[in-house]
Amino acid sequence: MENNFFYPKNNVLKPKGGWDANSNSPELLDNGVGGVANDFYIVDTDGSTSVDGHSSWEVGDWIINTGTSWDRIPSSNTVVSVAGKNGIVTLVKEDVGLTNVDNTSDLNKPISTLTQSALDLKSNDLEVVHLAGEETITGIKKFSDNIVFTKTSGKGLLIDKDAPTYCWQDIIGYMLPDTGGANAPTLTAFRGGLTRRFSYGTNDKMDLEFHFPHDYAPGTDIYIHIHWGHNGTNISGNLIVNFSHSYAKGHNQEIFSSEKTLALTHNTVNISTTPRWIHRIDELQLSSNGGSATLLDSSLIEPDGILGVNMTVTTIPTITGGSPNAPFIFFSDIHYQSTNLSTKNKSPDFYA
Repeated sequence: MENNFFYPKNNVLKPKGGWDANSNSPELLDNGVGGVANDFYIVDTDGSTSVDGHSSWEVGDWIINTGTSWDRIPSSNTVVSVAGKNGIVTLVKEDVGLTNVDNTSDLNKPISTLTQSALDLKSNDLEVVHLAGEETITGIKKFSDNIVFTKTSGKGLLIDKDAPTYCWQDIIGYMLPDTGGANAPTLTAFRGGLTRRFSYGTNDKMDLEFHFPHDYAPGTDIYIHIHWGHNGTNISGNLIVNFSHSYAKGHNQEIFSSEKTLALTHNTVNISTTPRWIHRIDELQLSSNGGSATLLDSSLIEPDGILGVNMTVTTIPTITGGSPNAPFIFFSDIHYQSTNLSTKNKSPDFYA
């Protein structure tokens, strides 16, 4: 009665549950065996069990007992066609409106022409300067506006990209000779008759004043050195120069410190190491972090600080063939490390 409407007896259908049409479970046999009139099962497993002439079962079909046989009522959920095709259907992309779709993975999909055009306008990441991180920039760069640095103490321009450090600068000492004093150096010709410099005998002195500029890199050590030479034809022995120093910050912050003294020694001078008319530079560390009995405390140094120094030559080498037979000290200055920038403020706090 697959094609005829089934009228249940007494108009009462009795659902019995699901039926496996593949394994015939529960077992249903021809002539309605396995049930009574109006019993029905719903197929839950496709199969080909032959019952009363029916052998093609799909999930959702009903198998119903007429009282004398089992009949099949096909499921109304069965797909009739797909994309207008019946039977064994093979779909292609055009059947479902995907004509422009190919089987390319997301990773390998090309970008649109518009997107590529936009990307072409962007700079190469290796050719731009980033806001963070260390980078090397080559070539001359010209700026049409100000370059602004942070006001923080110790920030500035460094040199050497492989081992960045502050640059070295000089503070030229203001020389105050003891004019007419018993231990005053002599202003006399060094080479020729016109260019004169100070020559020093034993215990001759020179007072020096050093003013710290606003580009001093806070906390860095300073070094005092002398520029000197002689005009003799032979020289031997040692040159020893004592430096006594006292420091004070500016802007009414403190009094000058007690004097500390340290010695610069150039040993075993000879005409090979110290030729006639040579310009020698010999240097001595003058400060360190925390200071010492002889060294200034580097952490105390700041812009507008004043360092007073007395330079006394305590030992001179033996010189012959000169005029005079004495060393000349051309001048003394201080090597310091510079931020290459001035401070934001002209008085403390210099960096606020």
